[in-house]
Amino acid sequence: MNNISLATKILHPLESSASIAMFTRDTGGCLVPKLSISRSADEAREIAFAEVAESAVFYFSITPIAKFFSKVFSSLFNLTSDKFITPIDTIKNNGNLIKNLKLAKFGKIAATFSVLLPLIYAIAPIRNLITLGKTGKKDFVSLINLEKTRNLNNNDDKTTPAEKARQKAISLLKKLALFASIGLTFTAGTVALARNNTIYKNIEPAINSIVKHFDFKGNAGLTIKQLGFLIMPVSIASYFIASRDKYEILENARRFIITVPMMFFGQDLVERKIYRFFDRAWGSTLTSSKGIRTYDELLKLPFKEQAINLKSKNWAIALAFLINTMAIGAAVSILNRISTKHRYQKKQEGLLLQKTHINSIRQWQQSFK
Repeated sequence: MNNISLATKILHPLESSASIAMFTRDTGGCLVPKLSISRSADEAREIAFAEVAESAVFYFSITPIAKFFSKVFSSLFNLTSDKFITPIDTIKNNGNLIKNLKLAKFGKIAATFSVLLPLIYAIAPIRNLITLGKTGKKDFVSLINLEKTRNLNNNDDKTTPAEKARQKAISLLKKLALFASIGLTFTAGTVALARNNTIYKNIEPAINSIVKHFDFKGNAGLTIKQLGFLIMPVSIASYFIASRDKYEILENARRFIITVPMMFFGQDLVERKIYRFFDRAWGSTLTSSKGIRTYDELLKLPFKEQAINLKSKNWAIALAFLINTMAIGAAVSILNRISTKHRYQKKQEGLLLQKTHINSIRQWQQSFK
């Protein structure tokens, strides 16, 4: 097996699976560059925890949770597994089956995200609590070693940082469990009430919209709409609410303003120009007025035509991935590092100047006594 075949096997899933693609981009574009440019051991630990936790929830927890609720709601409506995955618009002349299938799919979607969204929200606050428990640091400037001792030994109530972190963690988990319970209760109540035909007719448009836009694809895999409209807004809100000072707020703002658009749109924008470059350079035919040819389309071509197109495709995806993940991720991390240090130093200089001015006034006043 040649290198091109191996490259195709590695890169093909980046195009065919949104979950795998996003996981790869997060790991290559967030974890690696952010760790390499981390400003302290404490920050490196936070980055590693947040990125691993996000990957675990975003990409590895969703499938088993969605499959579990698939079994729950397919059993509730007496749907076989093959019926449950049947596209609704392919079912003809069976109103009761369509109704049951819509309600079962709605139940799976609503129940799955009732569990997942609190987990996603929890990542940033728990990250902070781990740092608080281990180091006693509550401010971001302390975490990144701009302020050396600000939060250490700050225990007016004699409670240790570890105990404070434990108490806050218990409180947070109780709140998240409550939110999940409310979501699951709402889902169960809606499904139960919708068994009544009158109620079902009133809420059917909303159910149709939810199933159309947020149903899972394939083997319970994430869709771009689920990522863009459900998961990312909750994750972003969590990071901003958990920000420990204005410096962390500004770093999060820069990071999300740059990376989120690149995550959803940058790959396509960059790839199209790169594809055209390789088409011209190597004589492949990846781009057309209909769009960019997929791996699945290329693998159906005759061998000779397939080889050159797969070579171009592999190079285009690899180069676009490098630009949109490693380069962008590293650039944002460097920008944050420089900007935060500059702002902090300017503030300290201002405080020092203010202190010097106040001391000068006091000395001047003392001269008249």
